[in-house]
Amino acid sequence: MSRCWLLVPLLLSLVGCAGRFGRAVHSYEESRFPDAMATFRSMETEEKDWSEDEQTRYALYRGLTHLAVGDARAASHWLGLAKRATERKPKLLSVSDQERLAVAWRALGYMPGENSRY
Repeated sequence: MSRCWLLVPLLLSLVGCAGRFGRAVHSYEESRFPDAMATFRSMETEEKDWSEDEQTRYALYRGLTHLAVGDARAASHWLGLAKRATERKPKLLSVSDQERLAVAWRALGYMPGENSRY
């Protein structure tokens, strides 16, 4: 029984991360880009502990947020991370997120097979 209590903090932290990520994505979708950016930045140190698909979605939405506020260099970095991950494993993102990535990549002036300059 006491071992179960050791898992509670871990589970709560995972729920908290998922909740914050969801809030950040919602802020992005609602065009509240400064709120989304602040939340994504606050999560940056934690993303190394996430699964590969979670890291890829984080990179995608962080890149999309940078693109929305006009920071092409940062957008290129984060979207480049998502692009390279999906080139290795295409199923890391949903079809709609793959489409978002492709559109954002072209908006930055890259061709589909081209790598980021940053």
